[in-house]
Amino acid sequence: MHAYLLSIFVAINSAVSVAAQAFPGPTWSFPLRLSMGGGAFKTQPDISFVNDTLYPTLDLSGSFTILGWLNPSDQTWWRTFVSIESSDVDTSLFNVAFPPNSMQIYFAYMTTNNLQGRDNVYTQITAPGPNVDFHFAIAKDGTQFYVYLNGVQQTFNYTIKAQIFNPPTKYVVLGRTKYQNVGGSQWNGMIRGMDIFNRTLTPTEVQREMAFTQREI
Repeated sequence: MHAYLLSIFVAINSAVSVAAQAFPGPTWSFPLRLSMGGGAFKTQPDISFVNDTLYPTLDLSGSFTILGWLNPSDQTWWRTFVSIESSDVDTSLFNVAFPPNSMQIYFAYMTTNNLQGRDNVYTQITAPGPNVDFHFAIAKDGTQFYVYLNGVQQTFNYTIKAQIFNPPTKYVVLGRTKYQNVGGSQWNGMIRGMDIFNRTLTPTEVQREMAFTQREI
């Protein structure tokens, strides 16, 4: 009887462990679904449904992880799914997007408070789609970036040229980015289950996050 109960406990504990969120948990979370129709020429900043303040604990010059579920509807224009911005800078501090006519992941970051300090990174990593649901993660560990698709770390090892500019006041935007104080590169499709951690998740933690957020709330 005791052995039987122990077997049940182990089975339940294993199932909970697989679906448990990484700990410590995210510094910012959007567990819901955001559906948008966009494009590069939709420039109204208020089109984005998610624009939220980030806690100062997120230090862009340190380590962080951004991850969530995506399903882009087309490949026509620039499509930004996450952007970290500041009222102190007229262009996004960090953003991740797809270029026109491509499903290859692109990101950009600012090393200063002006455009001369902007670095654009074309990863050559091709995401599924369009019209395919997939999980994405990008992690920064000091000076290195890592990219994951559906929980699998991709062949990509990028060292930043200089640390990301990190003003004290930051906010996260889902579904567009900011360039010279103009909102644009609107997302077209679905974004859901987005989390931002103020540390670098391990490959196991990325897989755990993917499992934890797979079912929609």
